[in-house]
Amino acid sequence: SVVARDSQGWSNTLVATDLGTNFSTVSTMEKTATLTHTVDGLVSSLQADGSHIEAWKQDQNGRLVEHSVGERSTSYQYDDRGDLIKEKLPTGLEIVYQRDKLSRLRNIGNGDNAGIETEYDDFGRRSRVTEPGGRSVRYAYDDFGRTAEIVTGEQRVELQYNSFGLISTVLLDNRGELTFEYDDYDRLIEYRTNIDDSDCFWKYGYDDSDQLTSITGPDGTRQSLEYDEVGRLVRQVSGGSTIQIGYDLQGRVVTIEEDGVTQSIAYDDDGRPIGFDGLLKAGIQYLPDGITIQASDPEGGSWHYANNLYGQLASITNPLGGITKYDRNQTGDLLAISDPGQRRLVYERDALGRLVSFGPAEGPRERYLADKSETLNQIVRPDGTTISRETSQDGRRVVVRIDDTIHATYDFDELGKMVSAAGEFGVHRFEYDKQGRLVKATDPFGKVLTYQYPKTGQRAALVGPQGEIVKYQYGTDGRVAEVIGPDAERTHYTRDATGRVTQVDLAGGATATVAYTEHGTIAALQYSDRHQNSIAERTFEADARGNLSQLGTGNTVWKFESDLLGRLTSAAGPGLSTERFQYDGSQNITRFGTSGNFVVNDYFQLESIDDRPVQHDANGNLTRMEGRLELDYDSFGHVTHVDRPNQPSAEYRYDVFGRLKETRTAGQTVRYLYDGNKLVAAYDGQGRRLA
Repeated sequence: SVVARDSQGWSNTLVATDLGTNFSTVSTMEKTATLTHTVDGLVSSLQADGSHIEAWKQDQNGRLVEHSVGERSTSYQYDDRGDLIKEKLPTGLEIVYQRDKLSRLRNIGNGDNAGIETEYDDFGRRSRVTEPGGRSVRYAYDDFGRTAEIVTGEQRVELQYNSFGLISTVLLDNRGELTFEYDDYDRLIEYRTNIDDSDCFWKYGYDDSDQLTSITGPDGTRQSLEYDEVGRLVRQVSGGSTIQIGYDLQGRVVTIEEDGVTQSIAYDDDGRPIGFDGLLKAGIQYLPDGITIQASDPEGGSWHYANNLYGQLASITNPLGGITKYDRNQTGDLLAISDPGQRRLVYERDALGRLVSFGPAEGPRERYLADKSETLNQIVRPDGTTISRETSQDGRRVVVRIDDTIHATYDFDELGKMVSAAGEFGVHRFEYDKQGRLVKATDPFGKVLTYQYPKTGQRAALVGPQGEIVKYQYGTDGRVAEVIGPDAERTHYTRDATGRVTQVDLAGGATATVAYTEHGTIAALQYSDRHQNSIAERTFEADARGNLSQLGTGNTVWKFESDLLGRLTSAAGPGLSTERFQYDGSQNITRFGTSGNFVVNDYFQLESIDDRPVQHDANGNLTRMEGRLELDYDSFGHVTHVDRPNQPSAEYRYDVFGRLKETRTAGQTVRYLYDGNKLVAAYDGQGRRLA
């Protein structure tokens, strides 16, 4: 037997071998894993502490015919030539591999869906691949057997080679070309793209050891790389930012310096990291059991992380002594999480390990149903509402239903791009250019956004429904440097060497400046008018853990305290009573400010505030705060109706992407327009722009 350590760094590991020198047991303190082998030395099973975990079964030819993990088993079937022809998954789904007389794969499919068809030319080369939805890819070859043409739908790509067989040109249909230039050692020295009349190129430099030393981009920005005598990267300079890396005699990284800020790393005799000093400050201790790690922060707070025999997290002990436990089954699937407050979240699984429900141990849970291909296609909310997802055979249409009613229909093109999404408000439509970039988006109310792109591929302009244009300009680092609004108002961004914004010049001459600490957190914000007179200023200080400890606003200073877990415990301002904050073992706040008292039930739900009852629906959503608030929700948990005493009711409606699309308050309707998930405009019920 020998003492060994695996890649996870487990210590006190005893590895014993059988007479055939196969590893037969692996022990870590009280944990033992046992391996059994076939007469040929192949692993046939793995057990941990006497419980079966994993097993492999081979036929007389050494081919794998069955693999099981716990109660989940996958079987494999071969033909007389030894080619795999069938795979049966734990879900019961069978994947069939059809082959021709030459053992070439012709079709991969299952009994529920059409397969992927592959055709070959007279030389046995793949000539066409057809997917179940009808989308096909064709291949053609030159006289040397090299791929010369790839045709996907209406898109054609042609490849050309130099005299050494390296790709020299790629012709992209009618859009342009990519060219590659090499030196005498076949190293790539220039890559050029000329697409849609936009010409860009990148240049590469090397040293005598064939190591990449420089990259020059289309805008002239140069990135340089330096190496030590054994080929390790020691210095990288890019866009004015410099990173230097130091190593010890064992080749381990011990320092990383970026723009004057150094992060150092220390190791123990076994090569494990035990300390960090710099932006990240922490000490790590590996306890004798080999599966527990203790980490300390700069102020002495200690965290314990315990893993099981397989390296999976088993528990976390926080600096206050609270323990969070992670329960798993024999195959490592998470079954429950118990927090320091003894509240449990339960993950219920079937025999195949698939998640079938999730929620508090005694509270409302969602239930899930997956098909044989492991695709989640149904969610049952705690109130009994069913949300189902149906996908067409070709994968180009997805229908989402709430109970028996269609909620949304999504359509995709042959490249998988969404072209329409229909729901309560109507249809969203999307158009793309030949490069697959979004160029036009139309919402259900006819509002259109169009997108323009420059040669670098980054967005150059966004054109709104009334033709208003927002233009974007970029710096040499590829980040946004200036935004020009519809009325030619300009917002300019100045950045430091690391890309952080240090000043924003606003329309009209006003400015905002940002200062940072050596650790990268914001130290100060200052707003000035067009005459550079300061109109607002904020300063920030943090404790050793990075928690906010002081906020300055002009002559006013707020002070904050946090506990070892980073939770806010007090806030004090001039002339005001100190506000206190308390929490239970489950991290729920139980006291807020000077008087607020909160009670949380075992379902992780707020039960009362200052003895005022709080109510929830079957799905766990807050529905009523006595005398203050009443709310309704849709099946996805979005707030749809709000009532407050002595205030008009508010209604909220959402689009098929879950974005707030319409609000109605006191007879006024407001509709919202988005660029992706970013709100860009608001309109009234008659389509007039509000903001």
